[in-house]
Amino acid sequence: MVPLKCGAKRQVLPRQDGTLYQHASDPDGARYTCYQRTMLSKPHFRLRSRGVIGLVALTLAVACVRPKAPTITPKSAQVRAVDATGVTLTVTFDVANPNRFPLVVHVVDGRFSLGGVELGKAHAEPASNIPAEGTSTVSSEIAVGWTNLAALTPFILSPAAVPYRFDGSATLGGENLNLNLPFTVTGELTRAQLIGMGLSGLSSAGGR
Repeated sequence: MVPLKCGAKRQVLPRQDGTLYQHASDPDGARYTCYQRTMLSKPHFRLRSRGVIGLVALTLAVACVRPKAPTITPKSAQVRAVDATGVTLTVTFDVANPNRFPLVVHVVDGRFSLGGVELGKAHAEPASNIPAEGTSTVSSEIAVGWTNLAALTPFILSPAAVPYRFDGSATLGGENLNLNLPFTVTGELTRAQLIGMGLSGLSSAGGR
């Protein structure tokens, strides 16, 4: 730095590039450069501020994305066994998961009806995994305990096939998502199937 003479005047001049350029002039008209200091220009500061605000907004937007509801498609219900205590079904359905995180089918609950008459309720815990953005087939063995044993008697005597219906609900869970998905599967039981599964003696048990 050039030393200033007595009586010299200092002057600070801003430049377009955001720097402060200081110079001095002495009484005889000579001019001396003292120093140059860099400061953050307003456009640069605004640019950084907008970048920080944009990043915060993007983070909040990602955090507020709502999970999408999966869908369930029933496929079949097969009767495995029937006795004096209830009926055992194998219920199969597909679950489509549109989310970017996996899901788990924790519980399957439902009601079993024969010929339009509710005969029992069921509960199962399959713990089946559904991959992220994928579809998986869930097969669950469900034991339905009879709650209306006497209502079975007319079906044993029927010469025609007897329609059955299982109204179920699958409880799914995952990241920020827990919900129940209803489904229904139907089928038929013939009189021969009922008798062959040991229901021929069930009527006498129900009449005691």
